[in-house]
Amino acid sequence: MSNWKKMQLGDCVQILSGGTPSKVNKDYWNGDIPWVSAKDLKSFFLHDTQDHISLEAVENGTKIAPKGSIFVLVRGMTLHNDLPIAYPTRDMAFNQDVKALITNENLINNQYLIYWLLAHKLKLMRLVESASHGTGRINTDVLKSIIISCPDLEEQSKIANLLGNFDRKIENLRRQNETLEAIAVSSPNDSKIQKTTWNW
Repeated sequence: MSNWKKMQLGDCVQILSGGTPSKVNKDYWNGDIPWVSAKDLKSFFLHDTQDHISLEAVENGTKIAPKGSIFVLVRGMTLHNDLPIAYPTRDMAFNQDVKALITNENLINNQYLIYWLLAHKLKLMRLVESASHGTGRINTDVLKSIIISCPDLEEQSKIANLLGNFDRKIENLRRQNETLEAIAVSSPNDSKIQKTTWNW
């Protein structure tokens, strides 16, 4: 690891803050754009969200993070027990409890970074402090000061691809299982259909 280098997170990513469009304006909601909040950050790959907003809402209260950015929960009670980190597979908007990390591709591979963050999750959780009413919070300046260790970009890509292959296989099995469960629920009396559970 002699050729590995260290740099602050804030030097290799752009950190975007999200927001919540006014819920009084119905034109802002139930659109086509996924809007990420804490309740959506329950899996590594993020394909969709429970709430959706319109393009007009993006221009009035929130931002869109591009596919391949990294979502990190920075405020909420959940932070006292876990640090949700997710990889969006499409462009998504997000609320004020979430930060979007957009990597500088000349410095760090986005998939390498997300795996580095996951590998150091327990250490990162020590950065959580209590805000009002006991809500967990990670200060943006503290987030920026995290020291990332990494090899050159070529080696980063190799590491990310290796780990990514495992996660994609797990994700495919999970989605297959969900499909089979949905079929089983919709056809409970069909003896030809058996509910299958994948274990990994």
